Amino acid sequence: MIGRGAMMFLVAADVKGIYGRLMSKQALSVCPESIYTEHDKLAEYILNRQKVVTAPVETLSNTIDDMDELTEKVWSISNEHQSRGLK
Repeated sequence: MIGRGAMMFLVAADVKGIYGRLMSKQALSVCPESIYTEHDKLAEYILNRQKVVTAPVETLSNTIDDMDELTEKVWSISNEHQSRGLK
């Protein structure tokens, strides 16, 4: 799954091409045309594991355009989950 947040990380990593079985329209909106993309299914957005609400990183990235800020927020969430014993 490639959502907007994942795409932002991949773009920052300067990849040349991205394949995802599932990709969100928001992900494509932040991907430069110079990066080749391919997907099997295109969704409006990526849902969480319970398929109830938008996935956490997708939600975060919808309000953040700065990679440093996104990275900091993702690390913060990851550390919080680890401290609470969540995966």
